[in-house]
Amino acid sequence: MAAVSAVCGTPDKQETKDQAAASPQEWTYFIPQTVSLSANQLGQGTLKTTVDFDQNGKVINISVNGIGVGATTICNGQTIQLGATNDSVKAACGQPSFMSNEQPGTIQPTATKKITTFYYNSSNPPQTLIFSDGKLQE
Repeated sequence: MAAVSAVCGTPDKQETKDQAAASPQEWTYFIPQTVSLSANQLGQGTLKTTVDFDQNGKVINISVNGIGVGATTICNGQTIQLGATNDSVKAACGQPSFMSNEQPGTIQPTATKKITTFYYNSSNPPQTLIFSDGKLQE
């Protein structure tokens, strides 16, 4: 990053954030449900819903109380389905109760990378440079 700044000058804007390395994930939700306890009594229960994502953040499995489904409207009536993105699932269902992040074949938690973006808006044409752990990516 220092070498780029030396050649290109100080960026007009710089942003840095931590980003989890891409890996499969499983999100678990407990969806509230009203259940009949007797003819005159109702109780509150939950349906355990899990959504599994591939390393690209696309839904590859949806399970409601252990039964696999291709699509469901269990989250506030909004449809989530196979192939959906993790952003669309979060928009429909909210923050999961549990998130499991694993690298395939390991039991170690997923590592994070520091992503820094330089914006040179005053150059012609404007340029955006992206660094991963201090190394130029794009």
